Amino acid sequence: MGIYLAVWYAEAAPTLQEALGYYRTLAEARVITKWNPNVEAFYGDLCLRYPEIDSLEEDALDRCPWSCAHEKSDGYLIMCLNDGNHLAQTAAFVFELAARHRLVCFDPQGPTLSLPPGLQQRQSRFRFW
Repeated sequence: MGIYLAVWYAEAAPTLQEALGYYRTLAEARVITKWNPNVEAFYGDLCLRYPEIDSLEEDALDRCPWSCAHEKSDGYLIMCLNDGNHLAQTAAFVFELAARHRLVCFDPQGPTLSLPPGLQQRQSRFRFW
């Protein structure tokens, strides 16, 4: 069994419910996203530290944190981590790397939403006097 994490670029901070809905749409491959350089840079840095499972020799698979190939698009990445010894370390790296690349990182199991520093919260349409 694996633990899923997803990263994507957002102009404004989604709520937890919005992130869950967007993740479901991504996971069902029902959205076309536009290319984002942040996602591409994230993927490159991620593969430097933890190469994709499909690129590894058979003798290296035991040390691989991934349980399957990533679902990658121009605007998002969904990863499935092995539920093993390196889960916490790999997940922490993914969250940190996402923040560094100004990407939203979402854990649908929690669900847990991690926003990059400086992402603008949307203005509420309600005013309180």
